[in-house]
Amino acid sequence: MRGVLQEEYGVPARSLRIRTNQQEQVPGWEPPDWMEIERLPKGQKIEDVLALGAIDACMLPEISPKHTHHIAGVRRLWPNFREVEKEYYRRTKIFPIRHVVVVKNSILERHPWVARSLVDAFTKAKEIGIKHVSDTRRSFLAWYGAELEEERELFGDDAWPYNIKDNRVVLETMARYAEMVGVTDRKLEIKEMFAESTLSGESAG
Repeated sequence: MRGVLQEEYGVPARSLRIRTNQQEQVPGWEPPDWMEIERLPKGQKIEDVLALGAIDACMLPEISPKHTHHIAGVRRLWPNFREVEKEYYRRTKIFPIRHVVVVKNSILERHPWVARSLVDAFTKAKEIGIKHVSDTRRSFLAWYGAELEEERELFGDDAWPYNIKDNRVVLETMARYAEMVGVTDRKLEIKEMFAESTLSGESAG
């Protein structure tokens, strides 16, 4: 999101003062010298300090009604977020990646087949999941079927491709943003991010 704010809206990543209630999840990572980052006192949550006016905005992985309707003076940064996101996708072809799967090098050195097998397993699971949720009778939402049709018109039949070819723009953008905001000290190449067995045929998990 910090990369998007800089490239799309002219908000330099280095100008942000970051407050977080999460502990670092990458062992050994240290913020670069230019980054102003501070952990909130134990027990405080970002939503709480936002309500108090101690911070200007927060970035959350999920938005619930309590974030948008129950905090006085707080609203979405983009109220018309759906139109903004559709326009962004049409222009950039970027559908942000949700998660990655990490395998220890020590495991791959002993069992190089593991990475490829994981890609195949997750791909099969995804196909089963998409088939399951494509049955409109499984949802209580009134316009669920119409929503599925609209998304397929925009993203195609598979909005979650598990391969490098269809994700190259996303991966290269994420690698650029990672360096920009200090997550990595240089821009990683795609071949550095994935196990060799998943690179053949430009596939990745």
